[in-house]
Amino acid sequence: MLKNSIIVFTSDNGGALERSAGNNWPLRGGKHTIWEGGVKAIGFVYGDLLPHHSRGTENTGLMHITDWFPTLVTLAGANPHVGKKLYGVDQWKMITGEGKSQRDDVLIELVEDDKANTRYRTGIFRNHPFDITTHAAMKMGKWKLLTGPIGGPSDWVKPQEMNSDHRIIEDPDFDTTRMVRLYNIEDDPTETTDLSEINQHIVAEMLAKLLNFSKETLPGQSRIFPPADFDGMGECMSPWV
Repeated sequence: MLKNSIIVFTSDNGGALERSAGNNWPLRGGKHTIWEGGVKAIGFVYGDLLPHHSRGTENTGLMHITDWFPTLVTLAGANPHVGKKLYGVDQWKMITGEGKSQRDDVLIELVEDDKANTRYRTGIFRNHPFDITTHAAMKMGKWKLLTGPIGGPSDWVKPQEMNSDHRIIEDPDFDTTRMVRLYNIEDDPTETTDLSEINQHIVAEMLAKLLNFSKETLPGQSRIFPPADFDGMGECMSPWV
């Protein structure tokens, strides 16, 4: 069975900073934030189905957690695209080093009911069709765009063993009224320098993508109904229906 299996270890978010539960240094922020420390995750793939040339290699291609479903279903010989439209894409060629990421962009968060006061809809992009006070974030290539109220800690937190006296590095220039932020995470993975004003064409392109996403996304569910069924499944949990 092991020779015909793929084992994936992955995370769904960055480490939680509360009570020293985790640390994402040198990335900014942590779990429950849209900073890289909250959304960037690592993982690894193991199995005899991996070609030899890809074993032991590192891949930094753009991938979303929803990509695992179509990737693994396709690898198993089935068609994941029967029924509802999927956001995930098959990334097996990228994982094996035989191709590039099948993504040009990835939506990180879009919460339509989390908006700042309309008085913050000011500045260069105040008249854009996408409401810049909406709490949203996305990546497009090397660019990352954040809009609306950030929420959660926005600092850099050093591991305690590195600096036990001053673990939190605050951003003295952080402006809570700024509704648009753009970072080049290829050159600036720690998100220190907002480039939105000098790259307005990039911001406009990404806001247009957010506008399209806003027409397709559904609100998050706080509870799942009906619940999963443990009965009659041979000690396995059945899918939700």
